[in-house]
Amino acid sequence: MSLPHGQQTPIFASYCIDERYDELASEFLRQTLGRRSYYIGTNAGAALCLGYDASCRAIRCGGGSSSSNKAGSGCCPGTTEMRKLKRAFNTNFAIALTLKPITVVYLLNHQDCGAIRAFLPCSGYPAKSASDGPAEVCINARILAAGQRSVLKEFPRMSVVVGLLDANGTVANYDVEARTWTIVFLGQGCERTGLWHGRTLGERVTYDCRRCQDPTQSSARTRQQPVAGDHSVHLDFFCA
Repeated sequence: MSLPHGQQTPIFASYCIDERYDELASEFLRQTLGRRSYYIGTNAGAALCLGYDASCRAIRCGGGSSSSNKAGSGCCPGTTEMRKLKRAFNTNFAIALTLKPITVVYLLNHQDCGAIRAFLPCSGYPAKSASDGPAEVCINARILAAGQRSVLKEFPRMSVVVGLLDANGTVANYDVEARTWTIVFLGQGCERTGLWHGRTLGERVTYDCRRCQDPTQSSARTRQQPVAGDHSVHLDFFCA
């Protein structure tokens, strides 16, 4: 699903509080939607808080031990904070609905998210000094899908679009059902570590993240490189 352009009714967009990505996210929304076309709500981790409990349950932590995945555990240390942020998101959106008849919610996560790293420490999310694009993409796919379900549960009449912003300002939207990313906006940056670096506008990219393994095991880091012309990447450490 793509974002509507030029419509009179604004959307409700949510992205992270990270100062590195505020300008990139705003530029994308302005160029994609136009001026005065969206309400904005920010959360640490963007969509992370909305499906945090579901993300915690999905983690294969400590060899699959259920106790390590409980709220407030070492693998899910941010349960209290995330539930507060989720309530704040729902409250902000409910208020926005009293101002305009909004029909579209947009959840935009970003690359190198400190909140995901801090609040899902057992997910296999790359360390700050590391570079593992496929891992970031697959973990964000899980978070965005859970966030989408959360919004639809609270506001079932909404259309919920989800996307991922990279360090260059390039954005790909995620089709949760098809498990496919589509490049919808090209940023001006040129960092080779950008998640979508080298991709073209409209290109579709598929990551196969469905197989579940323990992310603490080294074997979970192995992945099959795509053959020429195939944009699929196969990962074994996080179940989407």
